[in-house]
Amino acid sequence: VSLNYQITKTVDWLTINNVEGTLQAGATKQIIITVDVDKLPIGDNSTLINISSEYGNKQLTVKANKLAPELMVSTTSLDFGNGSTSSLSFTITNNSYSVVDYAITKTANWISSISNMEGSLLPNATRNIVVTINRNEMPLGNSDAIILVTSNIGNKQIDVICTINGSIITNAATDVDHTSVVLNGKLEGDFSYSEKGFYF
Repeated sequence: VSLNYQITKTVDWLTINNVEGTLQAGATKQIIITVDVDKLPIGDNSTLINISSEYGNKQLTVKANKLAPELMVSTTSLDFGNGSTSSLSFTITNNSYSVVDYAITKTANWISSISNMEGSLLPNATRNIVVTINRNEMPLGNSDAIILVTSNIGNKQIDVICTINGSIITNAATDVDHTSVVLNGKLEGDFSYSEKGFYF
């Protein structure tokens, strides 16, 4: 005794092989169901596959979930503190099903370099980004800046924070004459300085 069957679907994001055929008594046939992620809508999806034959019908439920594409970052802030740390890193990940182009910009000159400032990420790929700062370019106290990562699937912002401890102590000027003066003082803190001159 043989059985003739037919398989039907109602959505375009499923592909089914061997959608119809004949099975001899006791025979088995493998059916492969493939989800096309490009056509799959974002969110939770559910559909029925109908299997019909002259000896009865069956239904099979197929469920598939598709996350919204997102450019993910491993942190929302980089805190360099008030010590000697000059480099920190974070990662970006392409949580989508297609190649993503990205670019990174900064808002402060004391962020001296950022690795991999632009490029492309394959689906589910991750890239390490190294941020380097120059403490000699910062004023005393707290400094903050923003690193912006832009892409065609969304943007992310990372806050950059750093502190320079110290103070400038000035004393009375000495050796004052018509053409020159000696300025006296000292620096206290964890920063360096360059000697400057002036004229009048």
